[in-house]
Amino acid sequence: MTTPQVSPADATPDYSKVRGWLLVFGILAGLAFLDGLVSHVFLADAQREFNERLPATAAKVHLAGWYVGYLLLLVRLAACVAIFRRLRIGRVLSLVSAGVTFLYGVAWMPFIGALVDATKLPPAPKGVDPVAYAKSVSVTITVSAYAAALISLAYSIFVFLYFLRSERVKRTLVN
Repeated sequence: MTTPQVSPADATPDYSKVRGWLLVFGILAGLAFLDGLVSHVFLADAQREFNERLPATAAKVHLAGWYVGYLLLLVRLAACVAIFRRLRIGRVLSLVSAGVTFLYGVAWMPFIGALVDATKLPPAPKGVDPVAYAKSVSVTITVSAYAAALISLAYSIFVFLYFLRSERVKRTLVN
């Protein structure tokens, strides 16, 4: 059997371009910016109404997160731009974004029940028992809320670790 030959071009990775996971996280930072911008511009009234249905402590956490979200928009936009311009500050901005997202997710964990209670349930379709329907929708919302919170926390940890440990980040974001 012959051993595969490795060409010199394949032996050393090219760090002069944004590639791999760094490219993915740069794109995701841009998409997170767009998502947050649309949310803050078009859903402000819905968020205010939702905040009024929450208990006092949960409303404070939600409102604080809403205001921090304005700053996080700028951080995510700056992170996206910095990553694609290969600026070292892109690493710091990505770490800040992941850290704030993680802390907000941890702060929300005790209030997920309040979040579910404050969510408006859709009316039961005709011919369906309203009590059973409300219970099944409530369970679905609860499971979805916990799953979303855990996925968000896991994603934040993954981003944080990537930007701390990645060789690509260290060698690509150099300016």
